[in-house]
Amino acid sequence: MAESSSLPFDRDLIASLVSRPEQHPELRLVKTRRKRGTVRNVYVYQERLVIKEYGAYPWGRWWRKYWQGELTALQRLRGLPVPEGYDYFDVAYRNVRSKVVVRECVDGVRFADLCDACAPEHLPAIAKLMAQVHLRKVIANDYSLYNIRLASNGEIRFIDFHRARVFDKRNAKYWIHLGKDLACFYRVSCRKRMDLFGPFVAMYLEAMGDLTPAQRRLLLGGCRFWCWMRLEPGPPSFDTSAGAPYNQ
Repeated sequence: MAESSSLPFDRDLIASLVSRPEQHPELRLVKTRRKRGTVRNVYVYQERLVIKEYGAYPWGRWWRKYWQGELTALQRLRGLPVPEGYDYFDVAYRNVRSKVVVRECVDGVRFADLCDACAPEHLPAIAKLMAQVHLRKVIANDYSLYNIRLASNGEIRFIDFHRARVFDKRNAKYWIHLGKDLACFYRVSCRKRMDLFGPFVAMYLEAMGDLTPAQRRLLLGGCRFWCWMRLEPGPPSFDTSAGAPYNQ
């Protein structure tokens, strides 16, 4: 965890923003959700910081370490076109115990506001960036068009890692979970269109480097498995320039 002295903000300021948001007009509430004695809020402060709060009332319970995984993932991905992860700490106010993560607010237009399915001209950049994220052993678990942005300079950026999972080893579990990201991209961003997903997989596999046949089978089999877990059919077998990945 980063030390507060090295951060571009003060922890006391963040605690004040979260506990008394109505007193700070420069703080904008982007998303809120209340469920089972918990509250989840996402704020943008001065268009510079994204502040995510996960709080529990006395009758609520912690379901998992919310937001902490996002900070760990962002710090591991430093240097890639993703937000800078700053800090993760506890905040208590009134009868709420909260976990707060603070990250950089990045500019750009959401792909969801540009198109219904990912445009073919953007597939190479997305495939390369996804492979770079995966090679650092980070699984995002949410590659929807809402979480991919096109910057003003044309750069593709991934912005949300609140469901991210970080691995220490490239074992079988790691390769199968890579398929989870592919399954999400196939279902949500490609809208199950094989004319988009087929070329994307070929470019993604090329960016991943030399994979063994076993790694290839686990990765692509994992894609089908995670589609099946959602009671949806996975991608059919197809040929790509990488050499018929689903038939190996």
